[in-house]
Parts: sequence; structure tokens; C-alpha cells
Amino acid sequence: MTCNPERSRLLALLAFSAGIFCIQLDAFALNLALLPIAQDFAVPADQLKWVVSGYLLSVGIFMLAAGRLSDGFGHGRLLRLGLGLFGGASLLCAVAPSLAWLVAARGLQGIGAACIMPSGLALLSHLYPGEQRGRAIGLALGLGAIATVIGPFLGGALTEWFGWRFIFWVNLPVVLGALACCWQTVEPRPRGERPAINGPGLLLVSLGLAAFGVLLDELGNPARAIPRVGLAMAIFALCAGLFAWGEKRAATPLIDTALLRNAPYWMLTLAGAVVNTATVVHLFVVPLSLQGVWGLSPLQAGLAFLAPAALLACGGPIAGRIPASEAVSVMALCLGFSAMLLAGAALAHGWLLYLLLVSLCGASLGIANALTLIATQAVVGESVAGVASGLTKTIITLAAGFGVILAGGSSEPLIDVQGVFLRLAGCCLAACFALLAGERWWMAKQAVDKLTGR
Repeated sequence: MTCNPERSRLLALLAFSAGIFCIQLDAFALNLALLPIAQDFAVPADQLKWVVSGYLLSVGIFMLAAGRLSDGFGHGRLLRLGLGLFGGASLLCAVAPSLAWLVAARGLQGIGAACIMPSGLALLSHLYPGEQRGRAIGLALGLGAIATVIGPFLGGALTEWFGWRFIFWVNLPVVLGALACCWQTVEPRPRGERPAINGPGLLLVSLGLAAFGVLLDELGNPARAIPRVGLAMAIFALCAGLFAWGEKRAATPLIDTALLRNAPYWMLTLAGAVVNTATVVHLFVVPLSLQGVWGLSPLQAGLAFLAPAALLACGGPIAGRIPASEAVSVMALCLGFSAMLLAGAALAHGWLLYLLLVSLCGASLGIANALTLIATQAVVGESVAGVASGLTKTIITLAAGFGVILAGGSSEPLIDVQGVFLRLAGCCLAACFALLAGERWWMAKQAVDKLTGR
């Protein structure tokens, strides 16, 4: 297959953007359809958590594995596989005859989503030259984030007019278009041999993260069962210990040793975990608080939420235009600004002021979230681009699980908006200072290394 480089880059950009669109659409549209799903399947509302948590757990478990598989089998090939899995699982969700079927199909969707993100990011990193890479990734995230803007409103409208199953049906034509673009993309051949796949390491990571996900779910349940908590902790600790032992002896370690020593990468990833936690809780709490606290109808809340969602979606393109040398400083600034806005929203006495503050916060968090992915790709080598992006997404996705726990009773009509936002503000402020301190330390270290000739 022949394809000129410019056309190949454009097709890859469109394919990745379409994949992100479907992932974001399901993430933000489905929350408004949970109660109709419970009524349709005649199940208690407390069982619906698995429709959401099963998906997130699946994404977190397979993200790191997908990153390594992307480096091993080819970024374009894994992107096509991820799109196919996500589209097929969407079809299974749309025809689900029971809640158990829907949960299982959502888990399969999570595997597809886990394949799409690291392979798409790494594919763009390989296709675009250094000076265009950040802008391309930012544009892809911005185009895909259109679903963030329309997701809540579209979810409510589709559920009310056609039924909740149409949320999944709309994925199919988008996925087919993405596959058509991706199939025509020519990926450059990597230099040297492709890295081997560490099967035992992937298995231990998957089992360990599955146990960790169960542990998070149990700790977030007031009526948690102590034996299950203990069993999950034991499995997680055992897998972590065996993984650490095996990585030291593996011929092809799952996490490249150079990546483990990459201080800027870890600094940005941990700060990104705070950003993503704040983003997930922001997107989850604001629509519910507009209805439960401020008394808006679902339609009014969906229309009101267009503003913060739109500003959040603008973060990708804006972040793509920020020079790599300024990424850490801008990310820290966004964290500090978000902390101030979240604290203000927690103390707001009117819904219009509250909406203004959370909208500005959406813009700030959107820029910081996109900078996490852009900046981490800029500080790692091309040979580990896939596993680096997968590890980053794994960490920030699991951090978002802590965000759900932090939100506490967010499933109730009246939620503790003030307490949740004040705790988030404290986390963002701490991450802001830590990021600035880390940047100063790293710059000082580079200066010393330059002087000593290291």
C-alpha cells in the first residue's frame, strides 16, 4: 500500500480523533441513562455501578498491556484492533438482553478503549516530526473531545427520545469511518527489531490491577466485606512483589529501565494523576449538582453543562500550541488556577456564579490534562512511546477511581459539593507546588550535569 506522508498523517489523525470521540461520548452520555437502564432491566440502582466501574476497571487493567503490545506489534495494527473491539462491543451493548450482558460488553469496550489510546498517541508521535507532534496530539484530543461537549446533552436526549440503546448505536458509523481511515495509514518501519512481549509480566500486571480495582470498589462501599478487602490486598501485594522480582530478571522487562529512571516523566505523570482525578470528579459532580443542589431539570442541566464541557474540550488544541519548554510551568499554573476556582465554586451562593466558576475550571483542567499526554510523550524515546503512554493512562485512570471514592455520595440527589470541591482544591494546590519544585530541581540537576560533563 502506498500513501504520501501528509495524507497518511491526516488519516491517522482522523482515525485517532474518531476513536477518542466514541470513548468520550460513551463516558459522558451514559451517566444520564443509568436510571432508565435500571428500569429497563428491573434491577436495583446500586447494581448499576458495574456498568461504569466495570468499564473503567477494564481500561485500567489493559492500558499498560496495550502500550507494550503497541510497541511490539505496531501502533497502527493495534489501533485497528482497538477500534474493531470497541465497535463490536458497542453493538453487543446496544442489543444487551440483561444487565450482566451489558456489564460484560462494557468490559470488552474497555479493552478496545485501552488499545486505542496508547497506540493512537504513539502512532501520531511516529508519523509527525518533533515540531508538529504536540500540535497534532492536541488537535486529536480536541477533535475527539467534541463528544465531551455534546455527551451529557446527547445522552439525555437520546435516552428520552429513542431509548438508552441508541447511545451505543451511534458509535458504529463513527468506528467504521475510523477503521477506513486507519486502514489506509502507512506506518513507518521502526529502526531495529521490535521489542519482545513479556507475557508473565503482563499477566501479573493485569491480575494485580484487577485486585486493586476490586479493592477500590470495596473501600468505596460502606458495607464492605472485610474478607474480600483482605483477599484483594493480598493478591495485589503478591502480584506487585512477583512483578518487581520478575522485572529485575526479565530479558525484556515490561517497563523499560530507562523509563523508570526518567524523573521528568514520573513528575508529569503523577501531576497528571491529580489533574485527571479533578477532571473526572468535576465532570461527574457538576451535572448532578446542577440538578440536585440548584434544582435544574435534566434538560436545563444538560444545556447549562455545555459551557464547562466546551471549555474543557478546548484544552487539547490550546495545549498543543504551548512550547514543550513551557509545558511544566503552564501545567502548574493551570493546577493552581483550578484550585482557586474549585474553592470558589465550593463557596458559591448562586447557580450562575457556580456555573461560571466550574466553566473556567473546565478550561483550566482541560489544558492541564492534555499537557500531561503531550509533555510525557516529549520526554521519552520513540522506542518506548507506546508503553510510556499506556503507563501514563493506566496511572491517571486508576487515580480517577480514587476520585469516585472522593466524591463519596455523588450517586445521591444531594451531594456534598462543598466538601468534594474543597478536597480537590487542596490536591490541585499541592500538585502545583510539587510540580514547580520538581521543575526547579530537574533544571538545577541538568545544569550541574552540564558543568561536570555527565
